[in-house]
Amino acid sequence: PVGDLDYIGATIVGIVEEVGKLVIVAYFCKNAKVKHILTGLLIGSAVGAGFAVFETAGYAFNYLLSDGWETMLEVIYLRAILSLGGHVVWAAISGAALMIVKGTEDLTKEHLLAPRFLKIFAVPVVLHAVWDMPIPTPSNLPLVQIACTVLAWVMVLVLINSGLKQLSTPEKVEVTTNE
Repeated sequence: PVGDLDYIGATIVGIVEEVGKLVIVAYFCKNAKVKHILTGLLIGSAVGAGFAVFETAGYAFNYLLSDGWETMLEVIYLRAILSLGGHVVWAAISGAALMIVKGTEDLTKEHLLAPRFLKIFAVPVVLHAVWDMPIPTPSNLPLVQIACTVLAWVMVLVLINSGLKQLSTPEKVEVTTNE
């Protein structure tokens, strides 16, 4: 359970879950032949939302069986509120990072190993790991999660801005004449 994770366990969860979502994001980005940062954000957020739904359903079911209906509902409400800064935005960042390095090229493993991609991809991995770490806070308030949410959304807004700039820059079109 997340509540039982130590710092190393939280780091492993951050790496494994973010890489797992990235694989699915990369699959859709490769097969859809996408090239825009905003499309990467969208695909990533959809993958993250799907992941979050399944994870929440698993937690809800476990709490229903162990602690009853009321605790299950509390967990669902808390996860709904905290979802503003979780899997959806983390996977969106990964999707955008992939599009930044891929551009109009076909997706290859070299894109996944590109330093620029890895630097951006490290953001959701670190945010996820910190989110799950047993960092003590006053009155058990989710201050760590709130801070991670703010940082994630700053990153998403920067990526949206980059995506809008990308769309406003006209693509080079080759003009050929029959002379």
